[in-house]
Amino acid sequence: MPTSTPTRHDEVHPRKPLESQQNAGGDMSMMFFARSQSLRELPSSEEQQIKGLNVETIAEILFPPPTWITSPEYWALRANSEHDDSNLAFFSLNLSMYQQTLVASEWEDMWFFMYGRVHPYALTWEVKLDDSQATGDDLANYTIPALIVRDQGYQPVTPRMFDIADTFPIASPIVSFTGLVIGSGHTLLNDEAGLEDIQLKCCAFIQLSTYLTPGNPSKTPFKGFHPFQVFIIFPIHLKPWLLLCKKLIDKRETHFQSNTLFFCTGKVAGFLNHRIMIHPPQLTQDKIFIIVPDTWDFFKKAGRDSISTSPLVTTPAKQPFTNPSGRAKFMSPSNRATQQAITPTMSIISSTGQTSRTESTRLTPCSSTPTAYSTSSSITTLNTYTTPPSKRSNEYDSTGSSVWVMSMRRAA
Repeated sequence: MPTSTPTRHDEVHPRKPLESQQNAGGDMSMMFFARSQSLRELPSSEEQQIKGLNVETIAEILFPPPTWITSPEYWALRANSEHDDSNLAFFSLNLSMYQQTLVASEWEDMWFFMYGRVHPYALTWEVKLDDSQATGDDLANYTIPALIVRDQGYQPVTPRMFDIADTFPIASPIVSFTGLVIGSGHTLLNDEAGLEDIQLKCCAFIQLSTYLTPGNPSKTPFKGFHPFQVFIIFPIHLKPWLLLCKKLIDKRETHFQSNTLFFCTGKVAGFLNHRIMIHPPQLTQDKIFIIVPDTWDFFKKAGRDSISTSPLVTTPAKQPFTNPSGRAKFMSPSNRATQQAITPTMSIISSTGQTSRTESTRLTPCSSTPTAYSTSSSITTLNTYTTPPSKRSNEYDSTGSSVWVMSMRRAA
């Protein structure tokens, strides 16, 4: 099966979001350690990258690789970036700091523990250049993945290690989400992945999306639902997953049936190598999180077909500036024409993996019969998920939480 090729790191493709979250999955929240650099204040709402968030900084986040991913069975999964360390990623961190004095020295090169929403695919903002970055034009495209932290969801920390040889942090970021299964590794990974059949049925791609409202909704990245994907894997060749995932292994067919709702909380093990994907993302800056679930569940299948976001067809922009320091390495010359972005489509793929048609399919909520988990003393019931309205107001709750609502109750 042919594999499409993502664009180079130095090409910029502003992408237009989806108008509806239907079949696009929910948000992904993340707890993580980050080091801040290049802090700047955005007092004007027109300048704000995310509406209502008046401070932006570049967050350096380390994703320590677990030992299992370095074993021969899984080494091909990891990304081998030519531009950054394969375990290190930079995000545009957007947060609110009103009615307090912003002291840059308290943020520059400092470590924080944070909680917020993460969008691991690169977004593009048109920003004004500082005097030090001026090259004849005062506008540039700022292309970088994004983090959204609201309501003081951050805490400064002082690194303390068990061993002087260790690096900080040693804990992997933890994510939580509910999304739609696109397909298993059998249909969406190529032969370069080097995984056996039994492992291919125990991994899958999940469709998610992030709702964003820029300070100026008429400019890139535009207001709407920005889709992205994550890669779920149970490394069944190693303990303890060999025992924990016995039902997944013993079942003849994969549990990751297309269009199934999948809930997960787990750790990020790194970034997936784009070369092993049948349908890689459009930009090499796009990060595909490799996630190992700690807790998970599958919910009723919504339809016969699976959902996939096809790569966007766009035109390469100009080459970026060569200055690699600070925020400049995420900049490229602004091109107003690139703001005529392409709306992504949702391709409907049959269970055989072949594209049959392109149209919108409606997600059918689960039946009213809840899924129950038995314990020695009680039964925990997960209520069904509900599909949100196609439009969302600019008001959020304190966490900017996912539109998939999960309520839990205990029965005697």
